Amino acid sequence: MKKYGMIRRAAVLAAWAGCLVGCSQPAVSWQTERMPAPSQMLTGDSISVSYPVARGGAAADSINDAIGRVLSALVGFGEDAVPGTALSVRIDSMLAARNYDTVIRHMPYELFVEGSVKEFGRVASVRIDSYVYLGGAHGLQTATFLNFDLRTGRELEMAELFSDTAELRRLNREAFMQARGADLADAVLFVAPDELPLPRNIAVDSAGVRMHYDPYEIAPYVFGPTDYLLPMDRVRPLLDPKFFRQPGQ
Repeated sequence: MKKYGMIRRAAVLAAWAGCLVGCSQPAVSWQTERMPAPSQMLTGDSISVSYPVARGGAAADSINDAIGRVLSALVGFGEDAVPGTALSVRIDSMLAARNYDTVIRHMPYELFVEGSVKEFGRVASVRIDSYVYLGGAHGLQTATFLNFDLRTGRELEMAELFSDTAELRRLNREAFMQARGADLADAVLFVAPDELPLPRNIAVDSAGVRMHYDPYEIAPYVFGPTDYLLPMDRVRPLLDPKFFRQPGQ
């Protein structure tokens, strides 16, 4: 009996040690979903949609729900989207409704969506780039960044990713001026350069922190989007160690 007890304890310790190595790792995997061409497209319409889909239980379900809300908003559904309805069905329904309008049906409809994902620490950063054209002088190009805790699937706020957002703002202002030029920025920004807010879209990966401003976010449409990277060697001290383990920890 004593020998059996020792073997049992050894097995428990081995399982516990294995869990330290394996159980702490995120169980989420990724694949790319490509939407088939909608059946209701007219001549002049152009639609291409691909986006990342998470696999791996409840955490993956939570991530996919958040991505689905973004995709629904891009095609004009927003909160009106019926949960569980495939994106291709939603777009077909929208196109069918448009095609009944004798005026709108003659306007071209263009929708391009491409998503990607990068993991760093216990965070997955999903990026969804989109272009929508509904007629008029130009379409609208945007990017949406979503950051998720890989263990729970919960979407993370910017303040959870960084331990010092004040220093992040300072580094961001420097990088922005280098990317766009101080003279140009001073001439067209909606705010003074030294009051530049952090962008709505921020992502973290092994290379550093990606900053992205959409058109109209801080400047007129003609200024275009602004996208640049804060190198990891500059931002690593600002990352919250809860999600991003520092060297030596």
